[in-house]
Amino acid sequence: MIYYICLILLFNMQSYQIIERHDPEVLELLDHVSSSKICDFNQAKILELKGGQHLLMPKIGKYVILYEDYNKLNEHISTEKFPVPIPETDSVFELEKENLFNINSTCSEYITYVQNKFNLHDKDFNSTLSDSKIESLSVKVNRHGLNSLSDYDILAIGIYVSEILRMETSLEWNLDLIYTLNTYWALNLKSSNNIKIDLIGHLYKSIREDNTLELKLLYRMEMAKYLGYETLSKKYMEFVFQN
Repeated sequence: MIYYICLILLFNMQSYQIIERHDPEVLELLDHVSSSKICDFNQAKILELKGGQHLLMPKIGKYVILYEDYNKLNEHISTEKFPVPIPETDSVFELEKENLFNINSTCSEYITYVQNKFNLHDKDFNSTLSDSKIESLSVKVNRHGLNSLSDYDILAIGIYVSEILRMETSLEWNLDLIYTLNTYWALNLKSSNNIKIDLIGHLYKSIREDNTLELKLLYRMEMAKYLGYETLSKKYMEFVFQN
């Protein structure tokens, strides 16, 4: 309680304070919540405290904001922009949010990056056979070394392979909103009947968690999902493991 009172006295001198989400003082503040509501555009909780302050807590992210001035909170909400450090998460999607939002026009930049970084010989991306592109990339990436890949490298590889899949199907790029204070988007593919293909996410897991990369296998597994083959069914297995 003494800590809480001291915090209020100090905070009266400024309009808001950015606090790390796991800071012990956040738990102290949560003991003094009198009411709550939801911020529409980012789904953050707006918690009114007994002392008149407001605590803004996002669904996801490293920071919360404690507001002394409710007008300042409304000002930030109206601009849909909060003054917290970037990034709020460890996701490369957040750092690339503007490029991903415009993926239909920026996709070629990621493809060119992959071609140059891994010295691929498919400069005419649209005319090279899919299997040839994927096999060549898989060999080059494994030779480069999975531990040497940056998050940006993995994202670019994921976009490269996803674009191959998109070109061979009716899938389209899809953006899922991520509810940090300053929202961003996760990129995947989606069909007209709402089949979602998260090749980028599976690629990241394969490299970062499993330390392995079977790019052709991953591609075929995602294609099998798109085609509607039941996982581990005979048709699925024959398709995924075909020569």
